[in-house]
Amino acid sequence: MLVACMSEMKGIISVKGNEPHIYLAFTTENGIVYIIEGPMAKDLREKYQGSKVKVKAKVVKEKDESIIRPGVIEIYKVIGEY
Repeated sequence: MLVACMSEMKGIISVKGNEPHIYLAFTTENGIVYIIEGPMAKDLREKYQGSKVKVKAKVVKEKDESIIRPGVIEIYKVIGEY
């Protein structure tokens, strides 16, 4: 997926990591993990944690293999659960 390309994605929203380094994550059907950032993050955590959802999102940053850090996405809309 190209950075800054808006697309529809399916996956699961979850919280990953250990305190104090936890983050909200989106794991795609293909097993790719992204950190969720942006204005919808709090709402997504409260309403959709553990849910399989279809979303409209933009990849802000691809995974950085050199530091083993997931990529970053910004979710703009939850289309629905599946």
